[in-house]
Amino acid sequence: MTYSLPYIYVRGRVAGGLGRSARYLSKNGYRDQFRNKLRIDPRLGTLNLKLDDENRKKHRDINWHEGLWIEGFEENGEMHGATEAYPAKTRNVECAVVIPEERRSYRIMELIANSHLRKRLDLEDGDILDVKVFIKPEKSWL
Repeated sequence: MTYSLPYIYVRGRVAGGLGRSARYLSKNGYRDQFRNKLRIDPRLGTLNLKLDDENRKKHRDINWHEGLWIEGFEENGEMHGATEAYPAKTRNVECAVVIPEERRSYRIMELIANSHLRKRLDLEDGDILDVKVFIKPEKSWL
């Protein structure tokens, strides 16, 4: 595994998701925070990247660094969990990696952006995408 701080480079294959993220990200409780903290309005959902073992480790390593905390909230009696976000860039497009607080696996990395990344970058399932994730080494648990 190699990466140079203050960036971690992650490579993954574009993968389809379940379509649930667009519903969650359209909620103002998340959108307002993403707009204020990252200048990203992510209501279009996430781009999912499936990671091999080496890149899964890098994805997990990102979480050892302090990201931007997106508070959970309650809406209509339903709780929506917190997430941590990390500014990122792929193919010169500003985006962010989001890592939900209740992460169960680092097998899939989720990206949000102001545009629909799959369409903007003309991506199909299986395409390889490199992502530069910005971290703060001075604010690390390592």
